[in-house]
Amino acid sequence: MKYIPAGWLAPFFFGKTVYEYTAGAISSLDIKAFKKAHMKEYKRMVKRTPGAGSFRDNMYAFVLYSACYAFSYYKAAPDEITTEVLDGLIDAVVCCDFHVVKP
Repeated sequence: MKYIPAGWLAPFFFGKTVYEYTAGAISSLDIKAFKKAHMKEYKRMVKRTPGAGSFRDNMYAFVLYSACYAFSYYKAAPDEITTEVLDGLIDAVVCCDFHVVKP
């Protein structure tokens, strides 16, 4: 896939929640350095991933970008990210305000 403006959507929607959770869950981690490594790995992973078409042609294109964002999170610091951290991260992302439908 190409890292086009659509590739910015996953970090835009999930970034604040992801890094706030990570800062709280792993206090020994340098968040600025982690974020830089995460985004670098995310961009590399997006470029290596076969495309699924444009957003107009394929509604699942955002899913590929989101998957790359999630997988690159672990690859940015595999020694620090444990299964407990990933479980908590999933809960944090699912429960963040972006996903909550308010009446």
